[in-house]
Amino acid sequence: MEKTLIQLIKAAASKLHDSKLKGLEGKEMVLLLELLKENIGLDNRNEAIIFTAMFDRSCSGKNSGIEDLASYFNCTQLDIMEYLPSLKSLQKKGYILQTNLNECRIVRHNYMVTNYVINCILENNRPEYRKIHLLDKEFDKYDFCKLVNSQIHDGDVTAELLFQFVESLEDDNREMQIVKDLRTIIPDIQSRTMFYEICYDFFYHDGYGRSSLSNILSEMYEVFGYQFRERKLFLEGTHPLIQADLVEILGDYDDIILTDTGKHLFLEMTIEYLENSFWS
Repeated sequence: MEKTLIQLIKAAASKLHDSKLKGLEGKEMVLLLELLKENIGLDNRNEAIIFTAMFDRSCSGKNSGIEDLASYFNCTQLDIMEYLPSLKSLQKKGYILQTNLNECRIVRHNYMVTNYVINCILENNRPEYRKIHLLDKEFDKYDFCKLVNSQIHDGDVTAELLFQFVESLEDDNREMQIVKDLRTIIPDIQSRTMFYEICYDFFYHDGYGRSSLSNILSEMYEVFGYQFRERKLFLEGTHPLIQADLVEILGDYDDIILTDTGKHLFLEMTIEYLENSFWS
């Protein structure tokens, strides 16, 4: 008798739990993983291994991070790091979602299988790829800038961690128009990070928001020397964002606003349309 999806996962989980990720090449284990891969719509056996553990924990209402998965398999966190590509692939396809988006350190990311995928498996149906993404909220440029803002304002995030996070966020959203355009115009991650923050201030204050240069620099850099260097570039008019005509600094030398060029890059809309509708 053919096994249901939940029966396949239970069988695989019984062998994977506390396995130290050993004995995965046995005939029965290989067959189970191949069946899971084919019936759930996964790309390879590594995804089936990680998904099984994630599903097992998600059914108990538990998030799963690197440490949790290592505990599940009774292996080291270094062992789990080899499966990070599979974890990222599952997330990209919409089978799992990250539950702590504000966390910039990859080793502290937590994930959970989506309710849609859990329900499909419990009903013995293969998840439909298109529906997975239709049911998820699209991560857009406003979410992107809001996430950058949350990291800038997190007192535990150093400048180095901040720029690593933003670069990783850009890589994950490389097809987003603002990311593609800004990477073409501005080569350094520090200036791009600042632009995303200025866009956040602009949009979330109804298009009237001004950014404080002093506040942004003090929140981005814990070392005063870097704050002074960046301020000097702005006052001299040689900062990459100034030279690219994306932002301008106002008369008091502290307030920064987006130029028309910067607004176009951020909003991908004409200024005439914005003036007639967005701020009317």
